[in-house]
Amino acid sequence: MKFNKKRMLSIALLASALSLPLLGGTNYQAEAAASNRQFVDATKNMGYYIDTSTIEFDSYCSFNVQVEIIRPSDKFAFVYDAHFNMEEHSYTYLNAKVYRYEGRELVSENYNPTIAQDYLRVPPVHEIVKFVLDWQRKHPLDIIIPDPPPPPPPEPVAEAVPLPL
Repeated sequence: MKFNKKRMLSIALLASALSLPLLGGTNYQAEAAASNRQFVDATKNMGYYIDTSTIEFDSYCSFNVQVEIIRPSDKFAFVYDAHFNMEEHSYTYLNAKVYRYEGRELVSENYNPTIAQDYLRVPPVHEIVKFVLDWQRKHPLDIIIPDPPPPPPPEPVAEAVPLPL
C-alpha cells in the first residue's frame, strides 16, 4: 500500500486538532467531552465527525445528527445540527456554532437554517449519510425509527337510494 505524504500529514493534523479540545477550556471542551464523536471523513484541511448520540431518525428516509467540521490549519471547529433527507438527497444545517481552539471559546452562533443542498455533490457529507446508515445497521436498538403514520380513514360512501318503480 502506497502512502501519500500529504494525506498522512492531514490525518496527523486532524488527530492533533481533535485532541486540543480535551486539554482544557469551556463550552467546546464540555460539549466534546459529552459527545460520542466519531470520525467520518477528511479532505485536504478539514475533518468531518458526527456525534452518534445525536442521531435521530424522523422517518425511514430522514434523520438529524450533529456534525462537526474541524479545520486545524485555521484552529476552528464548526458544529452544526444537520437534517438529512435521503429521498431528496439533501441536507440542511439547522444551526451553527463556531469555536476557536486556543481559547476554546464560542466565536459565533447562527440559528438560521441553510437552504437544502445536494449531499451527493459533497463527498464528505455523502460519507456522513453512509456512516449513519451503517451505524443504524450495527446498532439497531440504539436508534429508534418512528412507525409510519397510520393510513387515513376511508372516505365515507354515500348510501344508495332505491329508485321508485
